[in-house]
Amino acid sequence: MTKEDYNTAKQVALSQGVAIPDRIHFDRGCIVGVAVIKDCVTESDSPWFFGEHGFVLENAKPCAPFPYKGQLGFFNVVLEV
Repeated sequence: MTKEDYNTAKQVALSQGVAIPDRIHFDRGCIVGVAVIKDCVTESDSPWFFGEHGFVLENAKPCAPFPYKGQLGFFNVVLEV
């Protein structure tokens, strides 16, 4: 996340009454939660919707952050047991 991306996200969150921590306090390089993608839409009444497409999520749940190298796009998470 660039500084510009963070500032944009912070303004959107604040406009919805949601305070977010300073950028340096974000967990990065880890997985922080899971959700099911229910749909992909091109319009929505949600104040969180912007851009050409948005995902409708359900059963979103936070988890204790655990390190995981990310990738662009969708990818499978392989957990070592």
